[in-house]
Amino acid sequence: MKKIILILAITITTNLIYSQSWKYETIENPFDGKSRIASVSGQGTNLQFNKPSLVVNVLNEESVHFYIANAGIYQYFSNLEILWVFSNEPKTIYKSSNFSISDDGKILFFDDFKGLDSENQINIYDFIEKLKSGNKIDVRIKNEYGKNDLSFSLTGSQKAIDYVISQEYKNKVTENENEEIERIKKVQEYRNKEIEKRKKLDALIGSINNSQTNTTPPENKTSYNLISRKIIYQAKPEYKKRVNEEGLVIVEIHINREGIVTEAKTNVRSSTTNNKYLIEASINAALQTRYNQEPNAPKSQIGTIQYRFSLTQ
Repeated sequence: MKKIILILAITITTNLIYSQSWKYETIENPFDGKSRIASVSGQGTNLQFNKPSLVVNVLNEESVHFYIANAGIYQYFSNLEILWVFSNEPKTIYKSSNFSISDDGKILFFDDFKGLDSENQINIYDFIEKLKSGNKIDVRIKNEYGKNDLSFSLTGSQKAIDYVISQEYKNKVTENENEEIERIKKVQEYRNKEIEKRKKLDALIGSINNSQTNTTPPENKTSYNLISRKIIYQAKPEYKKRVNEEGLVIVEIHINREGIVTEAKTNVRSSTTNNKYLIEASINAALQTRYNQEPNAPKSQIGTIQYRFSLTQ
């Protein structure tokens, strides 16, 4: 007789645990605005926290919140882990890969999930969609202090979740996602254009020589020698073939922190021509050349620009 009563008691208790059905409602107040809520009460193995709630909430048609409340008092840095098993997927264990904790430690908010044996992420919307099928979901919350095994019925979850996450809201989310994809696409296109502009600018400027040598540059090229500064504008010397002379002109320059060439003079010893016109053209071009600004640079830096004039260019 005692065995029959015990079996009957266990059966009644089990039915009570899983007979909880999902509820849904709309709440509105002047402080938080309008909120649609779907929730279900569950059962926990921790005697102090044995009446947890599983909640899906949409606040002001802007964001979805998915959380468990009253399953314990939790904190970060306690090796907290949350595992999930759906009754219709008994061999698959999911893990909350991204979650947060309320200030009082009584609410766990969930964002992303993944299979315990997989690195594939499941977003919050796809995971909530899984709640609409199956009979129940089991959740294990554990940390270095212990664990609490929870069970929640999924009876009535489809109607309740569809009420909270309506088709209109889904369309809005999809629209926002498409807008974000388009924004990212435009940003990438802009970056690609900037890269192309930079390549063209580099080609226009020519090669920058960072070595302290007097190597003669190739024909029809202008070489720059100033360590740690970059050219942002390259002025070309005016050269007319009527001069009927060619050669190398090396101009010594002084550059300030703003990247302006404040002084330019010919290095006569290293140049291969003393033609007045070519020297004047080189100095004028050097004075118009601009370097990048560098607030931490010395007040004045010295470098050289080498101009190769050729009658065949």
